Amino acid sequence: MSNISSQLVSVIIPVYNVENYLAECIESVINQTYKNLEILLIDDGSLDTSGKICDEFAQKDTRIQVIHKPNGGLSSARNSGLDIMRGDFVYLLDSDDYICLDLIERYLNWANINDADIVIGTYYIFWKTTHKKICPLKENDKIQNYTCVETLRMMLLDEKISHGPSALYKASLFYKLRYPIGYLYEDFATTYYIISQCHKVVICEDQRYFYRMRTGSIMNAKVSKQNMILLDIADTVTEDMIRLYPELKMPALRKKITTYMTMYSYILITGFNSFKPEQERIEKVIRSNARNFLSADCVRKKEKLKLKLFLKGKLIFYIACKIRFGMHRLKQLIA
Repeated sequence: MSNISSQLVSVIIPVYNVENYLAECIESVINQTYKNLEILLIDDGSLDTSGKICDEFAQKDTRIQVIHKPNGGLSSARNSGLDIMRGDFVYLLDSDDYICLDLIERYLNWANINDADIVIGTYYIFWKTTHKKICPLKENDKIQNYTCVETLRMMLLDEKISHGPSALYKASLFYKLRYPIGYLYEDFATTYYIISQCHKVVICEDQRYFYRMRTGSIMNAKVSKQNMILLDIADTVTEDMIRLYPELKMPALRKKITTYMTMYSYILITGFNSFKPEQERIEKVIRSNARNFLSADCVRKKEKLKLKLFLKGKLIFYIACKIRFGMHRLKQLIA
């Protein structure tokens, strides 16, 4: 094992129009207890003062490098950082979020002690302007080691981890891998392939990443044509996981069907008759896989209930969706 303090960690922060939150994000990185950092601020064509804020921080801290580029989206910004990073490990941080001051040190220690390719943490969710919690803060770290297949299974089953934030990666995992440009759901489209390169993954239920939930974002459930790419991504991920790991066939199918049902609910909330071709595609795929889904041991009872409502008809499923999203909005208002 090499001397941990000599290992350079590249922290990549894509920045776009986040002037109200950016300072808090950057300060959480420059004040880390682990100091051997390369901090890459990728200004992705911001139209507010975000780019200026990046430059001001760079003048105060020599570890910071700012890249100003035309707007290309989150994947493009991340890739720009991955192309120039020099670190032994890399950490990706969204610019409207922030992290605990000991996160990098802890994750790096766990990676080295366990000879892990990735350390994945959990996150603490709070509303846009307050720190009122949505999920409980964990007091104790629970560190567990998993193989590649075990980790993929948990992701496909939405257990313990997701495709979301807070992971420290060995930089070598990105030598040939980049995020797809022009897509939404870039984490869903990429994370499975990163995990598939690993021999060991450490997962910690620590909640050291603070994820800012912006009011009215996903709770609105409105979708556009761009969102329909999620169906293609779900297809590709499912096919690849089954091809690479036949033992994950049912978890992969479960992930595909639950993703399809989620998109179907968003479409109906957007407009009962909106995106007709996509509605027909979803209906065909779900109905053709319904029997396997309902008989699978890895599918939760509430997911089977959701599919049964789907099979009872579009109107009944739509009413159930309206109730569900109404409850989400109520929770948002009282949080």
